[in-house]
Amino acid sequence: MEYPEELLAPEPQQEEGVIRSIIFRSETSGYTVLRLRRKDGSELTLTGALPDVSAGEELSAQGAWVTHPSYGDQFAVSTYERRLPADERGILEYLSSGAVRGIGERTARRILSQFGLDTLRILAEEPERLAEIRGISEAKALEMGRSFAEKAALRQLLELLMAYGLPAHLAAGLYAVYGGSAKDALKSNPYLLCDERWDVDFAVADRMARDFGIGETDDRRLCEGILYELVFNMQYGHSFIPKAKLLPATADLLQVDPLFLPGALNLLVEEERVAVESICGEEAVYLAGLYSDETYVARSLKARLDFSAKAALLPRSRAELLLADEGLHFSDKQRQAVLLAAERGLLVLTGGPGTGKTTTVKGILRLFSACGLDVTLAAPTGRAAKRISDLAGAEAKTLHRLLEASYSAAEGVTRFARGEKNPIDADAVIVDEASMIDIRLGAALLRALKPSARLVFVGDPDQLPPVGPGSFLNDLLASGVVPSVRLTEIFRQAAESDIVKNAHLINQGVLPDLSHSGNDFYFMEKTKPEEIVWALTRLVGERIPLRFGIAKEDIQVLSPWRQREAGTVALNRALADALNPPSGDKKEYRSGPALFREDDRVMQIRNNYDLVWHKVDGGEEGTGVFNGDIGRILCIDPDSEQIVVRFDDRMVAYPFSDADELELAYAVTVHKAQGSEFPAVVLALARGVSPLLTRSVLYTAVTRAKQLLVIVGGADTVAAMVKNNRKDRRYSALFRRLAE
Repeated sequence: MEYPEELLAPEPQQEEGVIRSIIFRSETSGYTVLRLRRKDGSELTLTGALPDVSAGEELSAQGAWVTHPSYGDQFAVSTYERRLPADERGILEYLSSGAVRGIGERTARRILSQFGLDTLRILAEEPERLAEIRGISEAKALEMGRSFAEKAALRQLLELLMAYGLPAHLAAGLYAVYGGSAKDALKSNPYLLCDERWDVDFAVADRMARDFGIGETDDRRLCEGILYELVFNMQYGHSFIPKAKLLPATADLLQVDPLFLPGALNLLVEEERVAVESICGEEAVYLAGLYSDETYVARSLKARLDFSAKAALLPRSRAELLLADEGLHFSDKQRQAVLLAAERGLLVLTGGPGTGKTTTVKGILRLFSACGLDVTLAAPTGRAAKRISDLAGAEAKTLHRLLEASYSAAEGVTRFARGEKNPIDADAVIVDEASMIDIRLGAALLRALKPSARLVFVGDPDQLPPVGPGSFLNDLLASGVVPSVRLTEIFRQAAESDIVKNAHLINQGVLPDLSHSGNDFYFMEKTKPEEIVWALTRLVGERIPLRFGIAKEDIQVLSPWRQREAGTVALNRALADALNPPSGDKKEYRSGPALFREDDRVMQIRNNYDLVWHKVDGGEEGTGVFNGDIGRILCIDPDSEQIVVRFDDRMVAYPFSDADELELAYAVTVHKAQGSEFPAVVLALARGVSPLLTRSVLYTAVTRAKQLLVIVGGADTVAAMVKNNRKDRRYSALFRRLAE
């Protein structure tokens, strides 16, 4: 079959020469900008992940030419080979560049004068001989040798990775964690690449292992196969996997007889890397960290239930008088929830849209405050925290900020400064959008609370489950032992909204009347993906702003998926070009396949605890931008190599090397939108077969809209989603531990 020329991937190009200078390098990602001198004396700019190269080295690079908005043509490197310089000029440039600690241009000239073309061999094999040069002590000579050896180790590590088709930026990360022994660590256990930090496919790591002499039934391979299966399934929400399922799945992955695996599992238990416990007659296998978190949550909540029985703030009659003084009006269920919060130290408050959860939270907050309690509001995401803060009239923090989270690159884990030895200074904590809390975050929160602190979880259990492992909120409800109140009455003002009414119909498995155009809920029949994309660009760009007076930046497009037709990837490119088209006065920056333009809407796609933010008013500053935060690109500065993004009232400057932490956010997945509300939502529902076409996905999407919802897609797709109440079964034993 012949394809149009524009659909064919371009042939890689090649450039060779000597590195003249390093203009910029990120020590974390290895992203580098350098100048290369060709044999004919001409120079060019190269960019890409080149973490180990230095001036004076010979470089052969493969890649493609791109055009930078300010600096013009540049060669973007995909793969490369480097060689240490072979002539005296190259050696001088290499050593003068600072590639070796302690050697500048003057010292480089003296070393070269003494040893000539033998200089690099001396550095590698006999560094103590550098002390023969006047002014260089033996200690300094040996330090120069160590520095040169480190560069050599990074070079060898990079060569090893690239031999298996792995990206160069991995070398910088591995070297930051393992130092000069990174290559040895990798050869001893290549499966470490399957860690969440590196995210290398197991098949690649397994091929490396076999090449390094790790046999088919070697304990290291068997153990790592078991661990990989546990980590892989954790991404689907499982806290554990039954042994009867885990071992056959691992045997299939490794293509070995299952009889080899029980011994490896026992070894992992002895090493405390996994835990095995009998649950309801089945042996459940946990990653050690998840086992610790689940059992801690159960113990902590049980202790709070014991405390809860004698935790009444004041007599019920006095509490009712205080509520009357506040002038708030409650339904019977709302009043029950507020009084229960005063009587017990632990409460779960649930309900769908329009049932008065926010009013109830206000009542609890005022009652706690009237009793002199120091109360903290929190939520899993920044947008959810801002929403509850605005509605309740009190400051709220994200759970990560409340817990003072940071990331340990060496361990590849998130650490929290707040814990049992340094608890949160609060008498009560109210957590909104609790359906998003996974078992790890739930454990971190409970570890950080004082034993006497009151705790209220607020959420909607019918929304999507958390992205991480476990079913925290639903397990608390399913246990039957945690005090809880479910609000069901839809209040008059909310009942006038078709969004609210139809959300409840969907949740009950009833298809709304899509032919009825209400005041805030609309359906537009479009079946072909190209028709959906065209309709979306018109709705967001023209029709909604003109008819409803809702600004473009307040309209959020949602889709169940990323990559399929009418998924967020395709929608984002179409919406960006329609809503923020190219302009001579708007700078652009390309990061891999992503193209960013000034004024683009973008989302942070992973937690970054180190990015510095500044309040727009110039006052407060801090660190940390989190997965799901949505902002707008204020400027792209080629001189400082930065993208400046505004997130609500905070401004963050991203180095170009960190641009892969951003993606366009004109359209986001329903999962990413969880915990957020938008003035207007347009939901794209293309036809197809997908596990994401479920009632909970539709319900979650509909409840993201405050003023207006428009569904663009097929009526049969909406009907299928309402009918499909399939919920993924998650292996979690928290509710059983609580119920025991």
